This record gives sequence, C-alpha cells and structure tokens, in this order.
Amino acid sequence: MSADGDPRTLVDKAWEAQYANPRDSHAWAREALAAAGAKGDATTRAWALLTIGNYQLRYESPALARASLAEAEALFNTLGDPRGAILARNSLARVRMMEGDAKAAYAMFRAILEEDAGSLSAFDRFYTLNGISGCCAALGDSPQSIGYLFEALGVVRTENARPQKAMLLCNLGGELVAVGDYEEALTVLQEAETLAAEVNHPRLRVGIIANLADCLLHLGRLAEALPRARALMADPESPHISAAEGNVFTTAALVFLRNDCDPEAEAAIALAEREAGKHGGPCHVWALYLRAMLLAKQGDLEGAIARLAEARTRFEERTPLLLCGLVLESLADLTARAGRHAEAFALQKEYFGVYERRLGMGTKARYYAVQIRYELNRLRDERDRAREEALRDSLTGLYNRRYLDSVLAALVSLFGRTGQPLAVAMLDLDYFKDVNDQHGHLFGDEVLRTVARVLTEGTRAGDVVCRYGGEEFCLLFPNSTAEDAMARVESLLEQTRRAETRMGDVVKSGITFSAGVCGFPEDGQAAAALVEAADRILYTAKNQGRGRVLRRA
Repeated sequence: MSADGDPRTLVDKAWEAQYANPRDSHAWAREALAAAGAKGDATTRAWALLTIGNYQLRYESPALARASLAEAEALFNTLGDPRGAILARNSLARVRMMEGDAKAAYAMFRAILEEDAGSLSAFDRFYTLNGISGCCAALGDSPQSIGYLFEALGVVRTENARPQKAMLLCNLGGELVAVGDYEEALTVLQEAETLAAEVNHPRLRVGIIANLADCLLHLGRLAEALPRARALMADPESPHISAAEGNVFTTAALVFLRNDCDPEAEAAIALAEREAGKHGGPCHVWALYLRAMLLAKQGDLEGAIARLAEARTRFEERTPLLLCGLVLESLADLTARAGRHAEAFALQKEYFGVYERRLGMGTKARYYAVQIRYELNRLRDERDRAREEALRDSLTGLYNRRYLDSVLAALVSLFGRTGQPLAVAMLDLDYFKDVNDQHGHLFGDEVLRTVARVLTEGTRAGDVVCRYGGEEFCLLFPNSTAEDAMARVESLLEQTRRAETRMGDVVKSGITFSAGVCGFPEDGQAAAALVEAADRILYTAKNQGRGRVLRRA
C-alpha cells in the first residue's frame, strides 16, 4: 500500500481526483480495492469499484465499466448506502447511453429521479438531469435537452458549484450550436470558459474549447477558431481528449479544412477515423463526412461521393440533424458536379426536409434559451445576494416587476423575429381591501401567498408569473395565443375561488380576481404597450362586475 494511509483514505483521494488526475485516480482506486479485499472492507471496496467503473466508462469501454458499476451498486445496496447506490445507477445509465441506447438510458435516469427522490442531494439531481439532457440530445431532441439543462441550472443556482455550472453551460452551448443559435451559444460558452478557469477540471476545459471552436467556425470567425483547434490537437493521446469519443478530432478537422490547413486536417481526420472504429454511431458518420470533404478538395470527386453515400446509409435516430444536413447537402452538390442531376435533385429535396426539421427544433430551443438567458444573468450576479432578491417579491416569492420588464422585452424581441405568439394577462384581486379590513393585513398577506401558489401550480413550466404590485399580478404565456391564454386564466380564476387560506381559526375561500388578456403582436408590439393593453382590459372587467376574464376592453 502507498504511504497515503489506510484503504479508505486512499479511495477518498481517488474519488476526489477523478476529473483532475484520472490516471492516478484509477491507480489509487485499484490499490484501495486490493487493500479492501485483504481487510474485508466492503465499504471501501464499493467506493473503489465505483471510482474504477467511472474511469472505465470515461476512458476505456462501457463493457468494462458495466461489470465494475454493477458490483458497486450491489455492494451499496447490501450496505444500506442509498447515496452510493444512486451514484452507481447514474453511471450505469451513462453506460447504456454510451452503448447507443439513449432510450433505455433515459428511462434509467427518470427512474432515479422518481424512485430515489428522497435520497437525492442537489448535486445528484443535477447530474441526473444533465444525463437526461444528454439522452434527449442523443435522440435529436435539442429543445427537450435544453429544457432539462434549464431545470438543472435551477438545482445548482445557489450552490457553490462552479464545475457543475461550467459543465451545464458547456452542454448548453453545444446544444445551441446544434440548433443554429450561434450568437447565444458563444455568450454561454464564454461564460463556461470563465467558470472553468477557476476549477481543476481538464476534461471539462477540453469540452469547452471544442464547443467554442465549433461555434466560432459556424460564425465564420475562422482565425479565432484555429488556435483552439490546435490546442485540441496538442496532446491527442491525453485521456481528456479520448473521453470525448472523437468529437474533439471532428471539430479540429472541420476548422483545419475551412482554414485550408490540409496537412493538419489529414492528421485530425485520421484520429477521428480511429475513434469512429471504437464508438461507431455518429462518430462514424462524421469520419466519413470529413474524409469526403478532404477528398473533394483534393479532386477525388467519386471517392468523396462514395464516402458520403456510405455516411447516408449510417444515419440513425441519434445522428444529429446538423450532421445529416451536412452529409446530404454535400452529397447533392458533388452528385450534381458529377453530372447526375436527377439523383442530386432527390438528395436536395431530402436535405431540405432535414433543414426544415432542424429549423423547427431551433425555434423551440430558442424559446427555452430566452428563459435560460435570464437565469444565466442571475447566475453571473449571484455573488451579490441583493441582486437576486431584487428580482423576487419578498412576500410571495414570485418574480417582481423588474424581472417582468426584462423578460417580457426579451420575449417580444425574440418572438418578433420567429413569429411565435405571446399572451399577457393582468390580474387584480377583487375586494382585497375588505379582506384586510375584516381580518387584518397579516391575513391579507397570507391570501396573497395562497393566490401566488395557485398561479404557480396552475401554469406551465415555461410560463412566467410575477407580482406586479399590491394585489395585482402579471402572467406571461409564451407560445400561446390570447384565446388560449383566456382559457388558462379562466381555469386559474376557478382554482383561486376554490382555494382556502387559513390562519389560526380563520378560514377564507371564494377569493376572485378580474383579469385582462392581450396578445402579441395584435394588441401591441412593445413590452410596455402589451402591459398597458392588458391593464386597460382588466379595468373594463372590474367595471363589468369583477370575477371575470376579458379579452377586449
């Protein structure tokens, strides 16, 4: 045994070094495993197997990892250690994902969230949500992937979790690149880069550099992408590079090709082909595409066409739409250059189908990205707790008017470009002064909290609920027409009417509100105009008898 002490000290050291120093971590875990076996120490054995399994998963093979992780899970269950068992199950789900079965992995991650909810720490929940996001990305559903990343951000928002936040931002940036939102991706990835500089996580930094290079490439900023591509190729045998399943070499090759650095492109493509032999799936399609592009540059038209045609036959559920589009577009172009125009026309039609699907994905993903943008702003400023509190109403916990103003302006700007609908509702509690006069202001505060809870629980995850001031609330319904929002607000009115507020012996129900609903862009094309329109309709509802929802004044 090493001079580091007993097996438990050694395995703790191995666990802590997993990301910063994986090779030493693996060696220490092996040493701890041998020592634990000699001493009959089941706890150390379980944690050593978990550490070894994670190393095998990241740097060797899913098959090796499966055996180690399954044994670790069994030991943790025998020991009555729910945290260890959850970590092992989380890693086993990642095994399934790396084996190409993203649907099975998704089910395993969901089971952890649903069955082990009471045992999950904030970080356990974060890693599980991040895993689900990865499954959605592998299945080609970028909007859903981004939605889970948004949820994961909420889990670690207030935690001292720079590595986790940097990891989330890295993944988010990658998904935004996948759906074509390159400017937003660049902002997110630069934030990730700043956070990652503060932690010792070389593998994460590799992922961020690769995503930044990819993003800059799509933005046409080739000179800025080139040094990042060269940084990725500086040590191609690094374990942090190999853990990326060939994606690092793919990105580097693309940058070199676009910068006409053909010898460097050849080296990167050869490595991408090597990794494709290990991982298959999208890696193989990328390798074929890259080789085809280099052959085309070298004048071997038929060789390029042959590889693109093979790449097309390897499309599967987890092949990114971006990659499908690149293959089909290039194959159509080269086939036309070869004089096979009918075939090229059919390929072009196929390409446009993929393009339209990707465009649709991008629109949905940008909707999530608006919310994420504002959460990211809050994340950047979270060291100043006063800033966080300034965006929340202290009584109800809802967002306040300041937050409303910023997010509504962003939604109007975005949806003005994408053509998506947006509805705004203003709500004002009826006869609230009477409640305060009869039961006191403390009871009135409790009524406001009850209404806030009803509004929050009765709206969708993507809707925004704000306390506008006093007994007035504002609701935003992205991707909803005013007519759709009317139905939702009428349902909220009924739920509010049924809700009970209790304080001591006092129980009150039957609270109602009056509401006005308007839609973008028909009722206003600026944030202030929409709020004003909804407020005007609200007071018409008041004047018509209260306890009602109106669409027009």
